[in-house]
This record gives sequence, C-alpha cells and structure tokens, in this order.
Amino acid sequence: MSTSSKIQAARELFSKAIAYAGKGLSRKELTVYDEIEKKYSNENEQALQQLLFKVLINKGVTLGQQGKMGQAIAVLDRGLSRFTASDEPRIKQQVAVAMVNKGIVLGRQGKADAAIATYDEIVARFGSSEVLEIRQQVARSLVNKAAVLARQARKQEANSVYNDVQQRFGSEENPEIKQQVATAVFQKGFSHHF
Repeated sequence: MSTSSKIQAARELFSKAIAYAGKGLSRKELTVYDEIEKKYSNENEQALQQLLFKVLINKGVTLGQQGKMGQAIAVLDRGLSRFTASDEPRIKQQVAVAMVNKGIVLGRQGKADAAIATYDEIVARFGSSEVLEIRQQVARSLVNKAAVLARQARKQEANSVYNDVQQRFGSEENPEIKQQVATAVFQKGFSHHF
C-alpha cells in the first residue's frame, strides 16, 4: 500500500472514530482507535505520526470521561513519551494538548500535586511560545492550575496564578484565550467573596 493510501485509510478510520464519539458510542470509538494504533504505530510518515498522536490523545480523553483514569493516564503518557521530543510544530501543539488533558485527568483523580506539576511543566516548556495554539494550551493550563489550587483551599496561590493569566494574556485578541482570561477574572473575583 502506498504512503498516500495509508494516510487516506488512517484518516477514514479516524473520521469513523470521531463519528462514533459524536453519537456517544465510546466503546466503538475506542475499538477504532485501537485499530489505528495497531495498524500505524510503526509508520514513520509524519502525517501518520501526527494522526497517531491525535488518536492517543482522544483515546486518553475518552477513557477519562469513562472514569478509567489510570488507563487514560497510561495512554496519554504513552503518547507523550513517544512524541515529546519532536521538533515538528504540529506535534508540539499536540504535546501541549496531551499534557493539559493529563493534568485534567490527574485533577479528577484527586492527585492535585501531580496535576499542578503537569501544569507547571506546560508553562515551563511552552510559556514563551509565540504559536497561538500552544499559547491557548498555556492559558488553559494556568487556569486549570488555579482551579486545582482553589479546590485545595490555597486561595492566595490560586489568585496569584489568576493574576499571571491576566498579565500574560490580558491583551490577547484570540477568543479562546480571552475566554481563559475572563474565567481567571471571574474566579478571582468570586474567591474574594468566600
């Protein structure tokens, strides 16, 4: 099978998995992700590698939504260990996405310190990036970190992080980043009343 045929076949499978997800058929979605991973995990073509990473991220998110937190972390870690060193800009963006999702899952597991460490790693690794999609993930990670701190009754630290969001991203025009800034402003204001 030619490389272009493999890419097309993998994309079709990915679309099938997304369609299952849209219908709430997570078991079928995960089965298709498993099939993609099995068929294409040894391929070196950049487009297939990018798609495989998306598969691992989506699979981790779906497992997390099912409450299978340990499996979700294992899948996200597998993707991160495989792709973190990549210099490819789209892969770097997916690394940031995967790390944010890992932080979310860790937070849901009640592993606040591990979630905070993951969010700190995102900021350390990508905080100076000028790539919009990566900056969006940095903003999300900071807001998520502040939320974890607030849930741990660490209000002063949470407010400091909310201030950081405002300072870093307050003048951004991107709607997704503006939403994160608005969340930070609201949460900080809300915390002053309680």
